[in-house]
Amino acid sequence: MQATPAVSTSAERASLADAILPGLLSSPKFTPHWYNYDSRGSELYMIAATENPFYHVFRVETALLQDNAGDIISSYDGTVRLVDLGAGNCVKPKILIDMLLKKTGTCSFYPVDIAQEFVEENARRLMADCKGLSVHPIAGENQNSLKFMQSVSGTKLITHFGNSFSTIPMNEMATFLRTVWETISEPEDRYLVGIDLNQDENAVRQAYTHGSWVDFNFNVLNRLNRDFRADFKEKNFDYCFKYVVDEREICNIKRPEFVTAGLRSKCDQIVHLGKIYMHLQ
Repeated sequence: MQATPAVSTSAERASLADAILPGLLSSPKFTPHWYNYDSRGSELYMIAATENPFYHVFRVETALLQDNAGDIISSYDGTVRLVDLGAGNCVKPKILIDMLLKKTGTCSFYPVDIAQEFVEENARRLMADCKGLSVHPIAGENQNSLKFMQSVSGTKLITHFGNSFSTIPMNEMATFLRTVWETISEPEDRYLVGIDLNQDENAVRQAYTHGSWVDFNFNVLNRLNRDFRADFKEKNFDYCFKYVVDEREICNIKRPEFVTAGLRSKCDQIVHLGKIYMHLQ
């Protein structure tokens, strides 16, 4: 049996320029978080998560799953639809897959990742490794992928690892969680999320200023150059990281602490994006 081709749930794929242009025209400028995760960006992210000696999240979550996988799936008897948001290389969900296959002999896995080629390649690898597993990759961002899963019947276990819940803008978290709630509509459905509670500023700074994270962030320039015939030059940018303690109450969160990371221009510069101009004409 082969993994099915990835379902695309990303509306922004139909008009990438419409999704990117507002952020490039804003102040400060930004691109949507998902835009970093083309195939190369996904590879760089996995390097940053697994090979960065200061990034503890991957190691801690993997250990927790290895120790508790049996308890996590203990209430399931039949086929489970395991949905992993931001599946990456699928190392962590595979721990649950192996346990489900051992217990029930079957599992349907829905890995979600923004990069279609990346998620399809990992789906093929899993299918080759796991007897009794069916894989249905989804290429898209998490919100639309969850809405797609609402049309899929059967018991669901939605997993959300890698601290990626923390990348959701605070003003969008309520909407995201509402979508999760609407997706886990049956009594046995579950949502398992990993959230890093570490508030040691020095430890967080070491993790997110490591060279692997810098490489991951710079990938966005390469993708803009490729997608829109742009002429961004890496030498004109610095990687910028801040640990923020905000004394205000934001979105009902008192004194939130969070990090911001991105690229900062080192000079005044003019950048051309040929394909966006063609789109607007």
